[in-house]
Amino acid sequence: MTDLTGRVFGVSLMLRPRRHNGRRVRRKQQLTIVYWKGERFWLGKLLEHPEIMTQGETLEELEQNLKDAYLMMVMEDVPENYQTKEIAL
Repeated sequence: MTDLTGRVFGVSLMLRPRRHNGRRVRRKQQLTIVYWKGERFWLGKLLEHPEIMTQGETLEELEQNLKDAYLMMVMEDVPENYQTKEIAL
């Protein structure tokens, strides 16, 4: 979001677990989005992954689009028959 001087503000984006190809994908990572109002849409990108940029008619839609884009990026090279297993670090 920008203020009256045109500065850009960042907000945290919490990625919650969701399903991908019928399987639950854990995403407890918190990322920061930078967003601003364009002529027609809200535009934004992830600070931690600046190659991920998208738009939305509302801030809520922008946030969801960024979450979806992030998930597509991290799952891009994973085949449909993947398996998951939790490990301790």
